Amino acid sequence: MSEKDLLREYKTTITDLTKDKKELSDTIVEKDSRIKKILIQLEQANQDVQSAGKKIAELERKLNKKTNNQKSNR
Repeated sequence: MSEKDLLREYKTTITDLTKDKKELSDTIVEKDSRIKKILIQLEQANQDVQSAGKKIAELERKLNKKTNNQKSNR
C-alpha cells in the first residue's frame, strides 16, 4: 500500500468511526428518554396504588364501624 492509500484508509476509518459514535450517542439519548418516560409512568402507577390502598383502608374502617354499630344496636 502506498502512503496515499494508507492515508485514504485512515480518513475513511475516522469517518466511519465518527458516524458510529454519533449513531451510538443518538441511541443513548433515545433510550435515556424512554427510561425517563417509563420512570414517570412507574411513579404515577405507584401513586395510584398508594391512593387506592388508602381508599380501601378508609372503606374498611367505615365498614367495620357500621358493622360494629349494627352489632351494638341488636
